[in-house]
Amino acid sequence: DGTEQRFLPRGVATGVGSLAYVDPDDAVEAVLTQCPELPFWPQLTCRHPSEYMVAQALAGLPFFESDRLGEWRLRATRKEIDHAFQQLQLAQASHTFAPYGLKETHAAGWFAMMRALERQVKRPTTFKGQLVGPLTLSMCVRGAGDAWLVHDTQACDLLELLTTLRALWQVEAIRAFEMQPLIVIDEPGLGQYVEAGLALDLARDMLQRIVQYLHAEGAWVGLHCCADPPWALLFEIGVDVISFDVFRYARTLVHSSKQAAT
Repeated sequence: DGTEQRFLPRGVATGVGSLAYVDPDDAVEAVLTQCPELPFWPQLTCRHPSEYMVAQALAGLPFFESDRLGEWRLRATRKEIDHAFQQLQLAQASHTFAPYGLKETHAAGWFAMMRALERQVKRPTTFKGQLVGPLTLSMCVRGAGDAWLVHDTQACDLLELLTTLRALWQVEAIRAFEMQPLIVIDEPGLGQYVEAGLALDLARDMLQRIVQYLHAEGAWVGLHCCADPPWALLFEIGVDVISFDVFRYARTLVHSSKQAAT
């Protein structure tokens, strides 16, 4: 009817992502029992280090490697990065998301949840997916000269598009069950980004583009930050949901709101 559909939580429960389970089926059962109206797929960091957020985000992607200590690096020339970026753009334009989906070895909770949903007769109307965002990734992965990728604009562009494709893959899978996708970008590094004095304009533009791509595919979009975030940026990027630590940072939100009103 042309009216815009809005996310109206009305107090329903959901989760950030990580649960202290080892068995994915047990985790899925807990989610569907405790969060029946807005379930999410569980991330199982107690199961194996491969489920840590960076490993989960980069597993199976070309040029990204981890050493025996679990530190991730981008090993590619400028020409290779540029070519990879062009391939990602083609994949996005053609809606070819499958090669950039999550891997069961690194996201067992996702696949266990999908199998559980297949068995359900009555499914929830909305489902929450999540993944780590490009800003946090850029501060957790090293590139040429051992520098963090946050200082490499070309590499950040690559991470942004990789995040977008992995998010769109989740959107496509959730829609296959005729559920409304809510995709939450996890950016715990936003607080550190601000403390380091890095350019907030670049961060805003990057996140805003991801939000716009997901909105264009009919998804609702949220952003989670467990640190003290730059509130003005979060209000500007167009997300439908902001997830944060109310106990620690409610006062900074109120202070920021008062400043914006003056």
